[in-house]
Amino acid sequence: MNHLVPCTAMNPCPEESSLNINDFVGEGWAFIVGIFVAGFVMLAVEQWRLRRRYKATYGQRLEALRRVTPRVYDDEQHDGGAT
Repeated sequence: MNHLVPCTAMNPCPEESSLNINDFVGEGWAFIVGIFVAGFVMLAVEQWRLRRRYKATYGQRLEALRRVTPRVYDDEQHDGGAT
């Protein structure tokens, strides 16, 4: 085939024709893997923040709860606890 017009973007050569779906498979897989990695990183950061926020022990949290809530059974009849 004789080409009278040089190969350009507007007029591609037949053997170097436009892109097809196989040219984008690598980018597709990279995008999908990137989405999973980003999600994993986001979950890891969230877990790290939660662990950092609630680093207090159970006893410390229970004592803080006792300081801010009134005692329900704080009279002589129940002697400080439910029976």
